[in-house]
Amino acid sequence: MRLSCLLTILITIGSLAPVAHATSQIFIEPQQVPVGGNAYGVVLADFNGDGRLDMAVADHTHSSVNVLLGTSTGFGPLVGYGTGDTAAGIAVADFNRDGKLDLVTANDGGPEHAVSILLGNGDGSFQPQQSYPAANDTVNVVTADFNGDGNPDIAVGSDQYNQPSVTLLLGNGDGTFRPGSTFAHEGPGLAPADLNGDGKIDLVTNSGKSLDVFLGNGDGTF
Repeated sequence: MRLSCLLTILITIGSLAPVAHATSQIFIEPQQVPVGGNAYGVVLADFNGDGRLDMAVADHTHSSVNVLLGTSTGFGPLVGYGTGDTAAGIAVADFNRDGKLDLVTANDGGPEHAVSILLGNGDGSFQPQQSYPAANDTVNVVTADFNGDGNPDIAVGSDQYNQPSVTLLLGNGDGTFRPGSTFAHEGPGLAPADLNGDGKIDLVTNSGKSLDVFLGNGDGTF
């Protein structure tokens, strides 16, 4: 789902527990946060370790990740970091296991730089992107440990016309990745989970008409 160039943040006040009280929820006036160009994806995490949520947005227009650090009153100024062409999907994980959160984007501008990794410095800033190839038109990305080695891996979804696919990149635990499996599917939507309780991560894809479940083998294949 695309986001507009302004993200609207609603802050709820009061109890969130009983559904019966849903009509009593109160929202203050939305805070609109400028996030750059055509924003496709957004993640929230504490990138600088100050206990406040920060925001990272995939900027499709400027081929960048735009980071806004959380403050006591909202968010600080936007800082952009380059990605591959036309960033779309975005996800967060600690790819090099240094205790600092990193970012990954799926870029739909071409297969050679379809995935961008930006390692975090722990202070809210990020290192220059490292790019990895995948399919054309990669628009969604998720992270999980698909092969059970304790390192976060990446799955990117492509909606290339007549050739939609999922490509896996397996993490080495140092911020680098090696090629994994690629398989056809319908549509770019992705969600990882252990659906059958066998301790292996499975993958759900969304074609727009149905959900497809790919059961994981525990080695990065399905």
